[in-house]
Amino acid sequence: MNANEFPVLKITNITWDKDHDEFEKLPKEVELNWGTKTWNLMRFLIG
Repeated sequence: MNANEFPVLKITNITWDKDHDEFEKLPKEVELNWGTKTWNLMRFLIG
């Protein structure tokens, strides 16, 4: 990765509390777990 590039982490399948009517009640932290130490690096172009 070059010095001016940043990694992007895509987070999916988050189950939010269905009773979150107010913004303040949304989670402030997310715990991330990986199944293996093998990372798949992919580059996407946004244009």
